Amino acid sequence: MTQPLDRGYLEELITRISKKLVDEFLKEVLVTLTRSIIDLKEQVAELAAGQKALQEQVAELAAGQKALQEQVAKLAQEVRELAKAQARTQRALRRLAISHRRLVNEFRAFKSWVEDLFGRWSHFVGAGAEAMIRDIFRQISMSGKEYMIDDLSLPPLKDLRPLKKKKDGYQFDLVGVAEDGRIWIIEVKTQAVSSDIIVDSMLKSLRRWVSDNPAQKFVYVVFALGGIERGLDSKIVRSVKSIGGDAIIFDRFQSIYILRDFGYPV
Repeated sequence: MTQPLDRGYLEELITRISKKLVDEFLKEVLVTLTRSIIDLKEQVAELAAGQKALQEQVAELAAGQKALQEQVAKLAQEVRELAKAQARTQRALRRLAISHRRLVNEFRAFKSWVEDLFGRWSHFVGAGAEAMIRDIFRQISMSGKEYMIDDLSLPPLKDLRPLKKKKDGYQFDLVGVAEDGRIWIIEVKTQAVSSDIIVDSMLKSLRRWVSDNPAQKFVYVVFALGGIERGLDSKIVRSVKSIGGDAIIFDRFQSIYILRDFGYPV
């Protein structure tokens, strides 16, 4: 038979159970609260870190903006300097244009003076050169021996004189007769033989002479005191051979050597 519970025992038991429940509840509350506090601290730390990063980005942006402003200011200064330099250049170009026009006018005046000078005096230069070549052949004739240069020979010549035939005919500076009967036709060129036009004019005169003397053997000699373009000398040699003669071309250096060898200080 069950005994009735003691009232005091029951109260004590209920008190212990209630206390245990309260302790467990409080423990759970404290754990949850602790975790919440920890989470809050972490969030606060993350927020602080984010704020710091944001501040750094703002600082970098501010620095970049400052650098950009400085660069813009620098470019603006360079543009101003460039504008000043352009203005100076334009002024210099205007002065240069004026100087250029003045120089062109002076050159034209000088050109006219030179053309006038050579128009009046070039024939004296040519006559002087012809006289020196004539004197060289006179000395060769007096020596009675051939003069040798670079395997080429200049023989003593008789009846050495200029040869002219009417206006539309031909004109040679010197013509002489060698011991073998060949006619030596000598041209002295103080100006450069520099074009086919000059050579064609020389050969045209020679062909007219050949037409008047079809059976005569001859040697065509050119003293190119003013020089001769490469290729034109071989053209003369080929053309002279095609009409039955021989050709000797003395270039500028050979001609000067011959003149000096005979005592002319050129």
